[in-house]
Amino acid sequence: MLIWVRWIAACCAAGRPPVVVILTDGSGSHAGSREYPKARLIALRAAEVTEAVGILGLPSDRLMFLHQPDTQAPHAGPAFDAIVDLLADYAAVFGCSTILVPWLGDPHCDPSARAHECPVHEVALDPFFASKYEMTQGQWLRATRRNPSKFRPETGFSLLHPVELVSLAEARIVLARLGLELPSEAQWEYLARGGFGSRRIRVW
Repeated sequence: MLIWVRWIAACCAAGRPPVVVILTDGSGSHAGSREYPKARLIALRAAEVTEAVGILGLPSDRLMFLHQPDTQAPHAGPAFDAIVDLLADYAAVFGCSTILVPWLGDPHCDPSARAHECPVHEVALDPFFASKYEMTQGQWLRATRRNPSKFRPETGFSLLHPVELVSLAEARIVLARLGLELPSEAQWEYLARGGFGSRRIRVW
C-alpha cells in the first residue's frame, strides 16, 4: 500500500494528479454488525478514502468509485467486461498512458503450459507500473538516435508504430537509461491474465 500512497502524493506534488479508481465498496468487514450496517459501512469507507487522498493532494474529480460488492467483484462475464470498458473510458478521457497495478492476480495455472515450462512455482509481486503501449519507433529514435525497425516510415509505416528488431540486451540497456525496465516473467504473466485475484501467482 505504501508504494501507491507515495506515488499519489508525488504525482500531485508534481502537478500531475493521477486518476484513482476504487473497485469495491469496502462492505466486507464487520459482517452482521449492528453499529456498522452495510450502508453505513459503505459510506464510511468512501469518506475515509476521500479524506485520505485529499490529504495526499488529489483533486476530488480524480477519484472514482465503481461500487462493486466487497469480496464479490466479478472476475468474468458481462459485469466484468463492463468494468474493463469503464476503466478504458477513464483512461481515454483522462489521457492515462501508465497504470499502477495494485490489484491481486489470478492464482490458476495456464492449461496451455508446455512440459518444459514446468514446474509451476509461486511468486509474490509488489505493485508495479506498466506502460499502456509498446515503445514506438519515435521514442526509440529519440532515445538512441537510430531506428532499427524493418517497418519504418520509408516503407509506408510511421514513427508511431512499435519499434522492432531490437535485441533483449539492447532493450535492457536503453530502458535503463530512461529509468525503465522490461517486465519480469512473473509481471508479464500477471498482466496477461488481467491482474485479478492474488498477487501471489503461479508462473512457469
